Amino acid sequence: MKNQWLLFFVGYVRIRIRGKGIERFINEAVRQGVYIWNLKRAGEEVAECNIQIKDIHVLRKVRKHYGCIFVFVSKHGFPFQVRKALFYNGFVIGIVSFLLALFLLSNMVWSIEIKGATPETKQLIEKELGEMGVKKGSFLFQTDDPETIQKQLTNSISSITWIGVQLNGTTYSFQVVEKEEPEKEEVLAPRNLVSAKEAVITKIYVENGKAAIKANDYVKKGQLLISGSIGKEDSKNTVLVPAEGVVIGETWYESDIEVPLETELELYTGEYQKEHYLHFGDFKIKVWGFAKATYKERNEESTEKQLRFLRWTLPITYEEVLVHEQEKNKRTYKIDEAIQVGKEIAQKELKQKLEKNAMIKEEKVLRQTVENGKVKLRIYFVVEENIATEELINQGAK
Repeated sequence: MKNQWLLFFVGYVRIRIRGKGIERFINEAVRQGVYIWNLKRAGEEVAECNIQIKDIHVLRKVRKHYGCIFVFVSKHGFPFQVRKALFYNGFVIGIVSFLLALFLLSNMVWSIEIKGATPETKQLIEKELGEMGVKKGSFLFQTDDPETIQKQLTNSISSITWIGVQLNGTTYSFQVVEKEEPEKEEVLAPRNLVSAKEAVITKIYVENGKAAIKANDYVKKGQLLISGSIGKEDSKNTVLVPAEGVVIGETWYESDIEVPLETELELYTGEYQKEHYLHFGDFKIKVWGFAKATYKERNEESTEKQLRFLRWTLPITYEEVLVHEQEKNKRTYKIDEAIQVGKEIAQKELKQKLEKNAMIKEEKVLRQTVENGKVKLRIYFVVEENIATEELINQGAK
């Protein structure tokens, strides 16, 4: 008998043969090289035997001449095991694919509901959400959390007072409260306008009240600029009004600035790599981004999202890590370059303190020194700005 292991790997079948010429049929098959074993009689005109898979086509040719038929009783060997395994594997793969698809669909945004907003505001919200990546079809673990979305929408859209953000399963719900800005006529109490700081007056615009100074006057802090008292001081017909107007004056500021001649900077090169992880409690598995970044200097930014399955929150967290390549650069200034940079820094700092309409008219470096690798500057500024501030009139003292 042939090696049983060889028969297992090539595969064989057990067949049942029916017909009057079984003996002649079997003898002819053997003459044509068909290997037959475990041959047994199963009736007067019935026999069973084993043959290799490769010999089936030979038997089919032989049976036409001897009036016999055969059917398969059983199948054995490696080829049939593989086919069976593939069938069950396909079934398992199908189930796994279905569950994976269901998992992914459970973590996608399917609907966005915006309530309480006018069509114009709704359109602005949808546009802003699109820029933030919150739209139908986006994955929940790639979007910001509701609190961050709420903060960004409130800061970006001026027409809303408050917006509530809720994530219900795969639906984002937004409840909007828009600003109501009815025009109200402001009722002002009688007041004077006085100087907020020392200045030389350059321009005066009086809307209500009486000017107490003129152009080119030098005024001190707290000095009366526009009076809210109209009429002679000793007269009983004096009228108290809320003084209104703008008084422009030249003011003066000094700023002390230090600029290092050499500075070491950490800058992004523009190269980056994304790494993706799944957290199962304290256990962490990398699922994507296996190529290790060979950055000498690197900076990592990570975001984490809780995964869901249908309406349940899973104890699994998805983490995306953005790895940036950094490089250290040394920035060197010449002395004149450092002075120019110092002037720009001083201007920027001063503008942050001034009102929007204030204007820097003149700047002058009063003192410059180089000490310990730094340029030290004292800069003098002349500014034109509105110096008027209100001061209520004590009507009881009238």
